[in-house]
Amino acid sequence: MGESVYQLSLQSRRYIGEGIDHLYVTDIRFCAANAFFVIKDTELEFTEGVETLQRIHDLIPAGLARELAYTCLAMQAIESESYGLIDRLCFDKSTALCAASKFALKNSANSPVAVYSIKKYLITISNKFSLTA
Repeated sequence: MGESVYQLSLQSRRYIGEGIDHLYVTDIRFCAANAFFVIKDTELEFTEGVETLQRIHDLIPAGLARELAYTCLAMQAIESESYGLIDRLCFDKSTALCAASKFALKNSANSPVAVYSIKKYLITISNKFSLTA
């Protein structure tokens, strides 16, 4: 197949700029409550070739993406969950790691071919809607 069936990620600290890009490439995101996400491009005076700005609008509403980019405000984990930036919010890093491990173990019994096919289908549908929006 060449690609992984699905990717889990665990956020447990601050994610600045390109650290947010990590969220874009993972399928299911677990997060500790102490994590936060921030785009510092305007504060650091970056103006072009910024991958975070190209991707963030696919993860959160466009208005919120603009607000975070313009102001450099940090989005706390609990707020990130409400906007869909993360999928599962956990009390701390060890709880998040345990939850991600349980998820992976439970789902390892599923057919990799079926999961991979569903993943490709969901990506295709998502791309069609994002092109027409």
